[in-house]
Amino acid sequence: MRLEQALTNLVDNALAHGAGDVGIRASAVDQVVCIAVIDQGPGFPPGFGEHAFERFTRAGAGRSHQGTGLGLSIVSAVAQAHGGRAEIGGQGPGGCVQIIVPAG
Repeated sequence: MRLEQALTNLVDNALAHGAGDVGIRASAVDQVVCIAVIDQGPGFPPGFGEHAFERFTRAGAGRSHQGTGLGLSIVSAVAQAHGGRAEIGGQGPGGCVQIIVPAG
């Protein structure tokens, strides 16, 4: 149920702060499941990945709307509670955030 909450949070964030189409990609390799939410917006500024999952952290002017800065920290907490992690995927155009958890 919490993983569903985290995924919903990522999709909501992509719709609110990104641009263009929002996609969800899932894969399972070696007992690990990766779920990525990708948008076509400006992406994240350089160096943001280091602080992305801290409470009250926002990507800044690169993303279009204001927020509380709690969304990604909640996603990270849910992933950790399931024995996994959350991470910013890739740099450059488009935003990508991944939830990576053990399968099963």
